[in-house]
Amino acid sequence: MNASFGLILRKTTIESLLLPVAPIIRSWGDEEVEVGEKIYNFPLLENIEFQLYPVTPFVKDHLSGQLSVAELEYAWIAGKALDEYEKWIWNNDAATQERHPFEVGCLELIRQADGGAIMLAPEGDRLGEFVSVEPSAAIALLRASVKNLDESKGFLATVNF
Repeated sequence: MNASFGLILRKTTIESLLLPVAPIIRSWGDEEVEVGEKIYNFPLLENIEFQLYPVTPFVKDHLSGQLSVAELEYAWIAGKALDEYEKWIWNNDAATQERHPFEVGCLELIRQADGGAIMLAPEGDRLGEFVSVEPSAAIALLRASVKNLDESKGFLATVNF
């Protein structure tokens, strides 16, 4: 997927929900050094990796409810399962009631984190839609954006359970 895609979650809960992946260790002589970014996973999202980044004031200003004042982190999503999800969207009717395991895992992570948001910014970091929605509407927005990524305005969707 050619977009920046991830979840915005409370920093206090994200640290307890995401599990660190063993770092890559390189040895030079007697010295061992960790290389690369810290990577995390969530047990319900197989073949997905997260990297954590601070949330910008611009993004915080567009979140609704308690999220707008919370200490947050952006959990950027990558991994083989994301590519599989994109293929699934292309091969299925976007209106299907069936939920893909990736969608189920993302919604469960947001629910366990006491709320959060989904952000998808297509190439060029476009963010043109800011909404507060129920989980089913968040999934519909995600599917439509992924299916038409070139035309997507990008979105930031606060998910309300």
